[in-house]
Amino acid sequence: MNKPRVLYIFKHDPFGIGGGATASRNFFYAFLQVYQGYDFDVLVAEELLEKIPQELKACCHFIGVRKRTRASRLCSMFTGIMHRYQDVGKYYLQRRCYDFCIFDHNCIAGSLVDYARKLGTKSVVIHHNYERDYFRDNNGLLLRCLFLGHVKRNERTAYKRCDYNIFLTQEDQSQFYSSYGMSNGMSLVRYIFETSEDIRRKPHVTNSCSTFTLIITGSLDNPQNIDGITYFVRELYEKLPLSCHVIIAGKNPSMQMVKLLEKYANIELIANPPQMDEVIMRADVFLCPTRLGSGIKVRITDGLRHGLPVIAHRVSARGYDDFINEGFLFPFDSAEEFGKQIKGVLKELETDKDFSKRLNAFYYNQNSFASSVQALKDLIGVVPA
Repeated sequence: MNKPRVLYIFKHDPFGIGGGATASRNFFYAFLQVYQGYDFDVLVAEELLEKIPQELKACCHFIGVRKRTRASRLCSMFTGIMHRYQDVGKYYLQRRCYDFCIFDHNCIAGSLVDYARKLGTKSVVIHHNYERDYFRDNNGLLLRCLFLGHVKRNERTAYKRCDYNIFLTQEDQSQFYSSYGMSNGMSLVRYIFETSEDIRRKPHVTNSCSTFTLIITGSLDNPQNIDGITYFVRELYEKLPLSCHVIIAGKNPSMQMVKLLEKYANIELIANPPQMDEVIMRADVFLCPTRLGSGIKVRITDGLRHGLPVIAHRVSARGYDDFINEGFLFPFDSAEEFGKQIKGVLKELETDKDFSKRLNAFYYNQNSFASSVQALKDLIGVVPA
């Protein structure tokens, strides 16, 4: 008797850095546990094959998929197919008789879910965000005019026709329901969690708050983060105490950002740090000034997992309600409120020497790998192989 089979299709680079990569990697490891004993075929961008760890190659069959031709990309404005996996995905779905297909983004599920359904393959889609808002905020007017309609249709189709929808925040799930109505499939909200591969971070020891370090992390080359850092410099920076040192660390800062930040003597820009954890451990407070886009801002977990209090714009704070309620994350939506939160956080750190320890314990309790795997098993009702 043949083993049951799973087809996993990646939109993001699961072994890269950034929010999408982190979410993709964590869910992939979780699904490997959920479908333990199943045969795993994984479609991934061809250029990422050399990054795959050997232990994963031993338990999964990775299939590299080439980039689309220029003609194929141009046709996307008519076909609505906005990924490279359409033909290869159909080929494997038809020939391998999968029990489940997991889509790492609704743009892929939107054009393949009906084909999977016809073949009797159950489908799971991970909605990384409310894509119509994310696409709108991260692309120019021309791309919005050409593709936003397709983005909406793919998202609606994936949501309505997949057997299982996974959302990273309750807010995203509510937006889907408000925009597209009730889904035919079952749903689960499960925000970012730690994996069994992660080493539990030790609680941070706060320095003297008379001279403290503020840190911002994340990709430094996309529109929403560029906007957030520009907003920080132009409107929030003046609310910081003069003794504050600022670290901004992440991948691929634009030349525009480099020139913007070099004017400030107390701002340290660290481009593409090889070990982000080492940089974060130099800080006392984590800031996420991003005010555009949708979905959970995964980089906030950089601060939380290290026991740092997080100050975040209300757009970025969505999905972290439990941490707000426990007094570990402090939202703001204006420069004035940001200034008040900074003062409040510094006072908290001065009076509560166990702050980092309490946050560390709460974070790992909320974000355990085992509980996330069990939640996925409860959702899907997987039969052991």
